[in-house]
Amino acid sequence: MTTGLLLEVTGIQKYIFSTNRLKQNAGASYIVTTILSTTGFLHSVINEYKYSPNIVYSAGGTALLLFDNPKNAKGFSRIFSLEVLKEFPGILIAAGLYTGDYTDDKFNEFLLQCRKNLTNNKAGFIPQTSLPGYGFTADCIFSGRPAGMISNRNKEKMSHEIATKEAYFEKAQKVLKDKYGYDFPSDFKEIGTSSEGDGKNRIAIVHVDGNMMGARLRNLNTKVEFQEYSQKIEHVMMNTLKKLIIEIDERIQLGLFPDTLGINMAKIPIRPIIASGDDITFVCNGNIGVWCAKRYLDILALDQEHDDEPISACAGVAVTKPSHPFHEGYHLAEELVNSAKSVSRDYPGVSFIDFQNHKAGIIGTLESMREDSLSINGESLIGRPFAIGRGQEGIEKLIAETKKIVASWPKSKIKELRSAIYKGKSEVKSLLAQVEHMKSIVPELDSGRQRQKMGIPTYLDLCDFIDLVIDWPDQVNRGSHE
Repeated sequence: MTTGLLLEVTGIQKYIFSTNRLKQNAGASYIVTTILSTTGFLHSVINEYKYSPNIVYSAGGTALLLFDNPKNAKGFSRIFSLEVLKEFPGILIAAGLYTGDYTDDKFNEFLLQCRKNLTNNKAGFIPQTSLPGYGFTADCIFSGRPAGMISNRNKEKMSHEIATKEAYFEKAQKVLKDKYGYDFPSDFKEIGTSSEGDGKNRIAIVHVDGNMMGARLRNLNTKVEFQEYSQKIEHVMMNTLKKLIIEIDERIQLGLFPDTLGINMAKIPIRPIIASGDDITFVCNGNIGVWCAKRYLDILALDQEHDDEPISACAGVAVTKPSHPFHEGYHLAEELVNSAKSVSRDYPGVSFIDFQNHKAGIIGTLESMREDSLSINGESLIGRPFAIGRGQEGIEKLIAETKKIVASWPKSKIKELRSAIYKGKSEVKSLLAQVEHMKSIVPELDSGRQRQKMGIPTYLDLCDFIDLVIDWPDQVNRGSHE
């Protein structure tokens, strides 16, 4: 009989994205990524306490360890949880144990039982609450919790959790530089624009998630198959991100990003936050967020052009001000991915992208945002999400038509188009008749009053896209006439 111990870092998003300081986000992400690594903290605890489990896999904040008996598995689980609590305040580790017959050819069945017990344990977990303060302590300026120390650099009052995240930032930077070869920004302002107060200082939170990865892994029976496919996912997704970063740098060096983008050329305008398994999250200059997401999915498809079972993915792009609560922006990016995935299930092997410009003062879910500002009487005015590649032209059509209209339409007419959409098709037709001499008219697009087939751009998609993208690499010059 063999006892499996499935360990999982829980509350990852909350832990990583709870503050608006990039150093803390990056340090927290590094902790989550390495805490269960076979070469990181997990490995050190195993060695210190003389345990010798068989580590089957470790990736994405999850690890499976095999023990000879339940006693050793339970003992290690308690010790490891305690060591995590001492070293990384704020991190929560969930565990699931299962004892049964284990063979490599029935690995998936064994793993399923471990997951089942892990899920049951998480469901029964009662979160601990803490007092907002003790009445005699200063508050952490980032979390609001009692401050436990003062930073040496800026004399900032911090909780131990926040201080730990910042302490690991330099390690995170070194790992990224070793992996990708670049010095990445350490502050959101370095990712935004080179000049503040011009209305363009915004960041894009891009979240990418592989399609049907869980189902694919569940269909694998043996340990070797599971390990090999997990490694394939990791390699493909990471390699795609690396190629995107290199392409961004090359375009900067060649001057292919127009000055209108407001990119701070001193730093590469992108910074990976999460890069593990099929889960990718990066922050980039807000004016190239959609472009970066599209290029990521383009590269992903191109590199697997001859693969019998290519990995596809969905991307969500949330564009916000750097000062906007980061966890809200990330949550919006997650919702956008879910929106894309709801359509992708009907198109196996096709990637999809959804995007949203988060306006100041607007709160709520993606659904409520779009009901309030992108629909009339319950009818959606947009065609998002859009497919990318494999014969689907949704996003390509949107880009092409946007480029044409931006190049020749006065800004005033674009504003009029947005207003006309909410009044109905007759108003849209009237406006188009006024500017029919302009070659950029896009009669194929719907006014958006009645939503067409999913993935077909509407005029409102076009207007929103113009707001999201100031300019494009390699684009024709924006028309200057008003």
